[in-house]
Amino acid sequence: MDEYHRAITTAEERFFSECDTTNVPVIAVFTKFDALWAVALGQLRRTPGLTRKDIFEGTPKRVEEIFTNANIWGRLCETRHPPKNYE
Repeated sequence: MDEYHRAITTAEERFFSECDTTNVPVIAVFTKFDALWAVALGQLRRTPGLTRKDIFEGTPKRVEEIFTNANIWGRLCETRHPPKNYE
């Protein structure tokens, strides 16, 4: 399993499900975000017709797409006491 697939641990999901954070602003910080960079580069390198410039310029957008498609933020928002924001 890739590092970014473990972006949320069971303990973190339990925290947001069991701990009432109503009076305390909690912000989720995704520390595995950098692992997406290598995944995005690999995907773009396998895309026919892209130049090196296209690959490197397109990587940040592809990283965002992978993050969004993994539904990490959505999973946390579905907990009983979701974080207020993320970085």
